[in-house]
Amino acid sequence: MKSSTSLKIAFFGTPQWAVEVADYLHNNNFPISLVVCNPDSLQGRGMTLQSPPMKTWAGTHNIPFLQPEKIKEHFSNEIDNQAWDFFIVVAYGKIMPQWLLDNPRYGTINVHFSLLPLFRGPTPVETQVFQGADNIGISIMKLDAEIDHGPVFSQKEIPMPFPLPSSSELGALLVEESKELLIKTLSDIIAGTAQPKEQNHDEATFTRKFIKQEGEINPDDNPYDNFKKIQSFNPSPGTFILLPQQKGYVRLKIVSAHYDFDLKKLTLNRVIPEGKKEINYSEYILNKDISDKFKKLG
Repeated sequence: MKSSTSLKIAFFGTPQWAVEVADYLHNNNFPISLVVCNPDSLQGRGMTLQSPPMKTWAGTHNIPFLQPEKIKEHFSNEIDNQAWDFFIVVAYGKIMPQWLLDNPRYGTINVHFSLLPLFRGPTPVETQVFQGADNIGISIMKLDAEIDHGPVFSQKEIPMPFPLPSSSELGALLVEESKELLIKTLSDIIAGTAQPKEQNHDEATFTRKFIKQEGEINPDDNPYDNFKKIQSFNPSPGTFILLPQQKGYVRLKIVSAHYDFDLKKLTLNRVIPEGKKEINYSEYILNKDISDKFKKLG
């Protein structure tokens, strides 16, 4: 049996969550030999070209990286020149075909941030916050050609934190909880003691991507449902209110909010008015002629 330090591992991932897992593996006897991540993208107000966090991490550690726009047959030529033991996938964001999944000796292993078969798909963290799920967790699975469909090697269940975290906060928690579980699972796979279990596909639930237009908060809606949306859409795609003015509306991006269970009241903490700096919502609406339904958010 190979020692973990002699393994050839390619890591497929793009955002900071993936970096945290890759860095933990790399520093705990599971060194990464190759990084595969999404291409650079235009971001921010100035629409400047920025590298994904995984590319930056790879460069810092002098690890080769690939950024394919699409995974086509020619991509396999860049992978097939080495004998791989594992492909590790964390928030990569692309569908991987079966011929690629079958490449490594021990298979392609995915860290999924839910208790499969629940919350399959692209937004498991955001959807668990959006729905206010009670029990959440991590699944370490073997990928197949269908979305989050493969057999599960191990899982860890934890209660949803209180108060309800943002998606950013919950993602950070699940990443931290996944690190040791992943290393133990990989070690068990190498030792031949891992027992993958097929999912109960009849119980599967699915997530979808959220879009910016869904981020509007209507003060007339249930306040706790609004709070769940604010937390779920933080950091992306973000939430906002359209505050009526004498002429039209001003769009306020919601930075943070809190919910009072005793008063059943949603309060906006910080907002960013269009073209201006971040400010307290209560300070922004002070002395403004707005309806009570918007005042009660302050």
